[in-house]
Amino acid sequence: MCERLHQTAFERAEIATENDSILKSEFGFMRILVVEDERKIATFIQRGLRECGFVVDIVHRGDAALEIIEGNHFDAIVLDVMLRGVMVSVSFGD
Repeated sequence: MCERLHQTAFERAEIATENDSILKSEFGFMRILVVEDERKIATFIQRGLRECGFVVDIVHRGDAALEIIEGNHFDAIVLDVMLRGVMVSVSFGD
């Protein structure tokens, strides 16, 4: 699974640029946000992603996710769409 996640990132990187130093800094440490209210599940996901070499942040509430997203860059977000107490509306690009 780790190989597949990294392959997708590096395919994006190859399209974006030919410069190896930019690839390492931009995609070598991809940052992922996990939004999950069940702490055991969040930790399980975090552990698996870290084993694959990703930097992982966790938040347990939808409002906290919105706050952290505003001031930070994430390459991907793992979102619990059944997050308690939060109405989730997801839009992907134009």
